Amino acid sequence: MKTLDTRDLYKRQQELEDLKQTVETAAEELTEAEQELTEKKGVLAALEETPEDEITDAALEIASEEVADAESAVSDAQTNLDDAKIQFGEDEQTELAELDELESEVGREWKHGEQLIPEDYFENHARELAVDLGSIPDDAKWPCTCIDWEQAAEELKQDYSQADYQGTTYFFRA
Repeated sequence: MKTLDTRDLYKRQQELEDLKQTVETAAEELTEAEQELTEKKGVLAALEETPEDEITDAALEIASEEVADAESAVSDAQTNLDDAKIQFGEDEQTELAELDELESEVGREWKHGEQLIPEDYFENHARELAVDLGSIPDDAKWPCTCIDWEQAAEELKQDYSQADYQGTTYFFRA
């Protein structure tokens, strides 16, 4: 399993936040359209109760058209909300919650890039880090080839924090 870069996770988190915002906006637009429809129906009902000699057929026709337009707007708003909810379904909501939790565990480096190392890869990470730091030469020979990397990784973990994400434990610099 490869390491994760929090910048990639942050980007995904922002995509999910955008989808969530789309659902919230669509819900607000539906509420507004329903309120508008209620108002238009109220106007039409009042006009229909008005004596015939005090109102024109044109006024009733205009009010009826406005109700029809408002009903269409409600239908469109409902469709937009339904589509948005499909895009930001239960899986996406769970993923966003997991990313939010991981962000709180990682802290301020979340947006700037923190390497998350899976627990089952940490021993390899310790080996690679030792080579990168020059502690192990590229053409390593005895005794460098006899290092207990499991123990070295366990000691290195002291400098790392850990967090769980999607069922995997990751280590990152504290």
